[in-house]
Amino acid sequence: MRRSQIKMGENIAVIFIFFILVAGGLMFYMNIKQRLIQDKFREQQDLMAIELAQKILNLPDLQCTKDNVPVPNCIDSMKIDAVVARAEEDPVGYFRVFGPTEVGIDIIYAAVDPPQNEIHIYGTLDEACPDCTRTLTANMPVTLYSPIQGSYSFAVLKVGVQLR
Repeated sequence: MRRSQIKMGENIAVIFIFFILVAGGLMFYMNIKQRLIQDKFREQQDLMAIELAQKILNLPDLQCTKDNVPVPNCIDSMKIDAVVARAEEDPVGYFRVFGPTEVGIDIIYAAVDPPQNEIHIYGTLDEACPDCTRTLTANMPVTLYSPIQGSYSFAVLKVGVQLR
């Protein structure tokens, strides 16, 4: 009788240790899976920001045209003023398209001295999304065309997107 009680105690101890190992393995697996999901979510947010930068770069409101054909990666400097004025008149219209973003252009090289080196196009960063935790900036190289002078400048389109 005594031997069977000892064997039953050993069996219970082995089963207890087995379940502790299984629980530890599950916790380890869940932590790895949670990190993978967070990384995938951040990657999707990064792709969203780049997609938004591409959308802004291909806006007909900003894009250069030559003989009614859009020029790739080119922004018309005269159209920038019109977009800035329209964004100030109707901020909700652009907010529906862009969301909480900051859009600007940094002029790197100008054929003719520009009036400023930075051009602010659109921005609703802080007031639009108070619970956003990080801002991702997508930089896109562009040419800036001045139709008055007929010259091109090299610039960087900066799109800052607030993400949760």
